[in-house]
Amino acid sequence: MAKKSLKKRILTKIAFALTAATVVSTIVAYIYFSRIVREQKIHDEQIKLRQIVSQLDFMVEDIQNFTRSIAIDQTIQENLNKKTYKNEFDKTKRRFEVGKQLVFYNSLRNYIGVSMLKGTNGLYYSSRNLMGDVYFQEKFELEEIQEYEARDDMVFSNPYYSIESEISQSVICYKTVIRDMNSASEILGVLYLDIYLKYFTDQIANYAKDYENVYLTGNSANILYQKKIEEKESGYFSEHTESNRQNVEKVEKGYLIREDIIAAGWSVNTFLSNKYLWQQSKFVLDFFLLFFVISITLLLVMTSRILESMIHPITRLTKAMEQMEYGELRSDLSIHTGDEIELLYRRFREMLAEIQQYMEGKLEDEHQKKEMEFDIMLSQINPHYLYNVLNTVVYIAVAEKNKRIVEIVNALIHTLQETLKVGEKNIYITIEKEIELVECYLTIQRYRYPDVFQVEICCEEELKKCVIPKTCIQPIVENAILHGIIPGETNGVIRVRIREAEEKIQITVEDNGVGMDSDKIRKFMSGEALEERAEERKHIGITNIRDRIRFLYGEPYGIWIESRINEYTVVKVLLPIQGEGKKQ
Repeated sequence: MAKKSLKKRILTKIAFALTAATVVSTIVAYIYFSRIVREQKIHDEQIKLRQIVSQLDFMVEDIQNFTRSIAIDQTIQENLNKKTYKNEFDKTKRRFEVGKQLVFYNSLRNYIGVSMLKGTNGLYYSSRNLMGDVYFQEKFELEEIQEYEARDDMVFSNPYYSIESEISQSVICYKTVIRDMNSASEILGVLYLDIYLKYFTDQIANYAKDYENVYLTGNSANILYQKKIEEKESGYFSEHTESNRQNVEKVEKGYLIREDIIAAGWSVNTFLSNKYLWQQSKFVLDFFLLFFVISITLLLVMTSRILESMIHPITRLTKAMEQMEYGELRSDLSIHTGDEIELLYRRFREMLAEIQQYMEGKLEDEHQKKEMEFDIMLSQINPHYLYNVLNTVVYIAVAEKNKRIVEIVNALIHTLQETLKVGEKNIYITIEKEIELVECYLTIQRYRYPDVFQVEICCEEELKKCVIPKTCIQPIVENAILHGIIPGETNGVIRVRIREAEEKIQITVEDNGVGMDSDKIRKFMSGEALEERAEERKHIGITNIRDRIRFLYGEPYGIWIESRINEYTVVKVLLPIQGEGKKQ
């Protein structure tokens, strides 16, 4: 029963993992390939759209070239250059000649409805010769023509219905300036052509046979042609017809594809709905669903067979491991299967024994090593001998009434008595005692360097009974004097601040000395040792303080340095709050 239960659990987990992995991979693959199919479909539509745009560009260029041919016609040039006429008959005759030429040119292009010419000589000419000046005035009073005349950025006018009764379809106006062939700077008139809008929209309609949502936009994004734009999609066209939008733009219901007809200032647009793109890429989903079902079925069947042959010895080994208490590296249980499972179990037992032996030896070695390191750091001379010698110096100084020597030696004796106490119990000292050691050190240094530095020590009262590692302030103050103030050859100020910050003890030693270069600070912060000497005599420096704090406390405690050359150096030490001074 246990065998079946374990097999079921393992198979369930494996099935879940395989299913999840297969589902994820299938989804990722489907998304990837469906995106490729979608992008390819959009790209294909862009190509089709560019083809129709190229055709429309060609048609616009044909209109432009055709108007240039009209503009250089000799008959038209001669009549426009004519400023005076013999009589009214001569005037009418010349208007008829120009109109006849315009009729001729109209017959060459079936997309031209009416052509007109407004000369700088004050005359109007038209392919409709019978039209009088009133006709032209009405023509130029049309709102679309007035807007076209007022704007220089329009290649064609907006669509309008011609005032000619025989023209029942919408037209657009195209104009070109006619210049004197003998003097290009002289303008003879302006040629206006009424172009059937159907000439362009027929091309769009032919393209739109396979699409439901196609439209052609002209000036000011007004729609010149549209095919079956549904109400729910019309909002997209009105919101996304600005001239500066992208050629392919993602909208809520699909994609808007746009190609500009540069020669006309128009654009052709089509809308590909998400539903349409989904239909185009649905075969990808069908393929991956089939792949998923077949793959997961085969994997589960194969996994079940493999588990059947492996589950029994694994179950015994699992039970043996479960009976072992966490942290207990001994086990009386044995497994004899005669195969790799037994070998695995034996190696596991041997590994546990080796780990236990190694951990015990490692802990003992580390304890002895650190104990010796502290003894060596804090005891490098024979204190008994020093005490006897210094007491003799005090006796002689008292006898000779030299108070300064007495004060210096007493300060030194007090310092040695505190710092040379070794052993695990003497690693820590109260902040109050540490400040006394700093004051004793400063007493000695003031005699050695009179009027060279000033020291300000400020400590929060409730922190004075807290304990910190011994000699972790005095070496920093010493470093500030010897390496910061003294090399500057000017009077300096050292400020020592001890306060609580974010439930930690923060010790800050700041001086206005020569500073420390950034390379040295970088080496220090990366864990390298600093070669610090005071008059060729090694001393317990800030490197030692850094290493002790790391050993005793670890992160986030430590020591940091900030400095600027010839301005200042700030050393900040963070320590945990310990002892009786501050309640935890």
